[in-house]
Amino acid sequence: MDIAYETRAGVLLVRPGSTINVQSSSALRKVLLQEYPGRGDIVVNMANVEQMDSSGLATLVEGLQMARRGGGKLILCEIRSRMILDLLEITRLLDAFPIVESESAVFG
Repeated sequence: MDIAYETRAGVLLVRPGSTINVQSSSALRKVLLQEYPGRGDIVVNMANVEQMDSSGLATLVEGLQMARRGGGKLILCEIRSRMILDLLEITRLLDAFPIVESESAVFG
């Protein structure tokens, strides 16, 4: 999976590719573990993500826990897939992640 990432204003911004599943979630996990500075927020731009399975969801939850330990939160933005919103709702995680419309809602 192609994953773009950068640190902007002390916030780790991650842009995963089209699917976060059992085959690709390890790549996302690696980026989170290696690039998160240990404090502040993590923003995951979901604009290109069309599908996600339980392993992808578990990776996001792990990122959420990392961010919380660092005094921040994991923010999801630009979710375009109804399937992903349904997955978050079914697993009762919809309220666990702040969800915003765009990166500009986070960075101004």
